Amino acid sequence: MSANLKHQAASETTTFAFIWRQLFQSIPSIPNTVDLSGQVALITGSNVGLGFESARQFLALNLSHMILAVRSKPRGDAAATKLQAEFPFAKIEVSVVDMSSYNSIMAFAKRCETLPRLDIAILNAGLCQPNYERAEETGHETIFQINYLSTALLALVLIPILREKRGTTSPARLSLVGSDTSYYANWKGTGSEPIIQVMDSPAYFNSWEAYKTTKILLVMFARELSKRIPSNEVKILRHPLHFRAVVQGVQSAEG
Repeated sequence: MSANLKHQAASETTTFAFIWRQLFQSIPSIPNTVDLSGQVALITGSNVGLGFESARQFLALNLSHMILAVRSKPRGDAAATKLQAEFPFAKIEVSVVDMSSYNSIMAFAKRCETLPRLDIAILNAGLCQPNYERAEETGHETIFQINYLSTALLALVLIPILREKRGTTSPARLSLVGSDTSYYANWKGTGSEPIIQVMDSPAYFNSWEAYKTTKILLVMFARELSKRIPSNEVKILRHPLHFRAVVQGVQSAEG
């Protein structure tokens, strides 16, 4: 962690800082010069909430091809229909990816390899559910699986695709959507237990704490990933989400 981030950490976790971000911190405006004509973007969890609104904003900036990566094909199709009515000249397609399944993630990546171009990937899919549950395929606790393990895997398999398929004028963008709640994560382990063991343990499970912890893990992953990927090829972005920014469908499903 940089000295600047260490300095910010203590102040950013205060109640005052939280209220300031929610009520007074303005969302930066998009410069009028931004034009995404010819570019291709994918967004996971894009049938509702932040993912859907992000797709709408990209299309408003003249994005040529939007891929809605969703778990439910019918819900994805419904979202695509709404967007297509608003942006009739854009190409909008739905691609199914189950973020609780490594097989589904790898199959999705294989489909991305066939794209003629890919400039932007927004990994937005997330889950917060009240009850303890294990992902059927992997055996890991589901919030941990979807919010962190699967998101990290998808990021890693998309990076070489973004490198190869990006446009020639600028680096590709890979965005890992975080959360303001990462500031308030409380580690439940004893300190000697492996992270995966603690996150998978029913004894330690609390849905809200699990969600917050996955988001701080994602911050650390993005930081380490950005050290290893040349920024002139793929820019690794980590965006903290403020609660007031958009009403999400995160509570019930990952989209």
